[in-house]
Amino acid sequence: MTKRVTIDLNYPDWVSNLAAVQDWAEARFSQARRNFVAAFKVSPFRKMDLNFHLTNTHGTYRYVDRYVTLMLRFSWYVGGPYGDDWIETITYDLRGQRFIDIYDLFVDDLAAGTELVKQVRARAKGDILRLMGKRDDAAARNLANFRTFALTDSTMLLFLPPYGFHTVFSGDETIAIPLAELSDLLTLTAGA
Repeated sequence: MTKRVTIDLNYPDWVSNLAAVQDWAEARFSQARRNFVAAFKVSPFRKMDLNFHLTNTHGTYRYVDRYVTLMLRFSWYVGGPYGDDWIETITYDLRGQRFIDIYDLFVDDLAAGTELVKQVRARAKGDILRLMGKRDDAAARNLANFRTFALTDSTMLLFLPPYGFHTVFSGDETIAIPLAELSDLLTLTAGA
């Protein structure tokens, strides 16, 4: 019986030049490794002839050469009919030397949540907000629902992974919202 366990986690080279972002990524890798090993130890499939894995891919997104987002897309398999995938992002203000989160992006959280819900519903494959259990508008417009994001010079990307937003069979979904649609709500600027 051949069993193979692969753990392969990495990030782009630029991350090594920003200690805070590197520390964040390494902390995510450590947590993913711990969770994977714990799940593997109790998996009823671990004695089968299967290839088990914990891997990731990554993406880099930039907004006006001031903000950079690292996106880590994790995947693991510890047996069963399908694996598990999830996405984590961190956005860093290069000029301010600090992390920013979804709450830092907008002037008014309630108005921003309402607009993001409208934009997601208009662009998603289905009513993913309903599938994630956010059946009423108050729950759906909570900005925490949109914490995995990235900014480009023209677009806000919302990474909506399986489990958190819709069924695993649908895969993850990336919603691209033109920044022009959000311009009245955004606080971020290219300047100081």
